[in-house]
Amino acid sequence: VMIPVLLIHAFGQYAVTFINTKFTYEFDAKKNFFLTILITSTSLALSLLLISVFPDNVNYWGRVLGLAIPYAIAAVFISVLLYVHGKTLYSKRYWKFCLSLCIPIIFHNVSNIILNQSDRVMIQSIMTNSNAGIYSLAYSFGSVLAAIWTALNNSWVPFYYELSRQKKYSEMMSKAKNYIELFTILCIGFILLSPEVFHIFASKEYWNGTRLIPIFAIGFFFMFMYSFPVNYEFYNKKTRLIAFGTFLSAVINIILNYILIKLIGIQGAAVATAISYAMQFIFHNYCAIRIEKRNSMQEKYLFGISYFAPYLIVFGVAVVMWYFVESLAVIRWVIAIMIGLFEMYRIIKRKAIF
Repeated sequence: VMIPVLLIHAFGQYAVTFINTKFTYEFDAKKNFFLTILITSTSLALSLLLISVFPDNVNYWGRVLGLAIPYAIAAVFISVLLYVHGKTLYSKRYWKFCLSLCIPIIFHNVSNIILNQSDRVMIQSIMTNSNAGIYSLAYSFGSVLAAIWTALNNSWVPFYYELSRQKKYSEMMSKAKNYIELFTILCIGFILLSPEVFHIFASKEYWNGTRLIPIFAIGFFFMFMYSFPVNYEFYNKKTRLIAFGTFLSAVINIILNYILIKLIGIQGAAVATAISYAMQFIFHNYCAIRIEKRNSMQEKYLFGISYFAPYLIVFGVAVVMWYFVESLAVIRWVIAIMIGLFEMYRIIKRKAIF
């Protein structure tokens, strides 16, 4: 019974993501905000209600249905709205255009799932369930950075595509620099504050995962870096390259997991993930530069490692410093607050996130 509910929930999420993307590219933040708040609050309220109503042995269904029902209702409303306004069900031109772009992205997403899940599966197989649990919780905590990156990237991409279309490369570079600076500061602040916050988030038996968090942060920083060439590949409709790069990264991750987990345990899995994301960046960076040369565009500095080098150095120093001052919470928090205030001043001064 749960599988049909899962499919309905999945279609609902797709419909909501679709309309969110539409609002994003129309720069309609109010509708996006309203829809997100409506879905989130409805899901939470309905989940709490159903969990309290259902018997204890099946009360997990409260959470399952609490998420699926709001998304299903939203999907019906969105689908009707789009078809009424669009007045068409099938267009050969649009279907051909979309399918040629999207089919490779299916394999990209499947490879991403393998990349994100293989480490936990292999830890469970090679080591123990408890080690897999510690790793999973630390990874989930570190994934806050991935969520922040996703939100920022969704906001960045419409600006990037519009500036690319208008060939405003100097303005694009300026905004990209602000974007990189912002995410670098967020990553450093996250690392410096992570021990105390993670210890609140997790019970004591999971605290061994604390030292994995900076390694995960390195991986997510490389994920952020590879989004620049990947966005350029999307803009140039090179989705096959994107799919191949993710598949290659997933294969590298599995091989490294097998070697490193046996050598250094769960830290090996974290290192393997970070290396896999770094390899993804190198691959897409190379591909984007090749495409850029053929197109005679002026975005090469946006891909070159030299463009990221100062931020990469600062980030690397922060990671190294974390291991030296891990036990000195006051120093870490003071530094985090200072760089946070600095970035807030920068954003207020330019009156824009980017």
